[in-house]
Amino acid sequence: RRWLDWLKCIQPDLNYTILNNQYIKYRPIHSVGGPEKEQCWRDMVGAIGHRIPDKLEPAVGFYCCNQFVISKWQLLRYPLQTYRVLLRMMGDQPEVCHEGPLEMGSLFMANKSDVVTNDSAANATLFETQGKGNSKMAGSTFEHLQHVVFGGHPLLMSQTTQEQACRNFKPDHICNGSPCRTAEGKKQTRGCWQGKVFVCR
Repeated sequence: RRWLDWLKCIQPDLNYTILNNQYIKYRPIHSVGGPEKEQCWRDMVGAIGHRIPDKLEPAVGFYCCNQFVISKWQLLRYPLQTYRVLLRMMGDQPEVCHEGPLEMGSLFMANKSDVVTNDSAANATLFETQGKGNSKMAGSTFEHLQHVVFGGHPLLMSQTTQEQACRNFKPDHICNGSPCRTAEGKKQTRGCWQGKVFVCR
């Protein structure tokens, strides 16, 4: 429930922020999937005009679970066509994250999986015949990359500092449960925190 406490404390001029503190410092592509997953990662950042260098292993630092707030103005940074491309990847027909043969020449994972063959057409068939599984793959990819797509952060996003939290949220002496912790708020809410959980209302 913590994100509900944070949500009521957001600053009115906020553009984008994460609504949890479950930070993962480093997650490389080889820990979450094979060449198909890597292709999906590359396609998703490519949809917003970014490019991961060929043969470089993609890796992210991110906050899990797709709990975030974004403003209308942040969304309008991209044209409608960008969102159409992302929608097509994440569930619109034909329900595949990547259409056509995998771009084997650019993939770090190209030679690191038993499912990959030397036949690009066979690789494409393998990838596309998974059907709805690939739109689910895009959903998982979005969880790893929403900080890039919506937040404008680099792949290896740094952990949010207290200064950043206080730019995005009202201070806790004004809004109970806010992640913007202050000395005054600490005095007012003494006994309300059990570890990282705010239990007072």
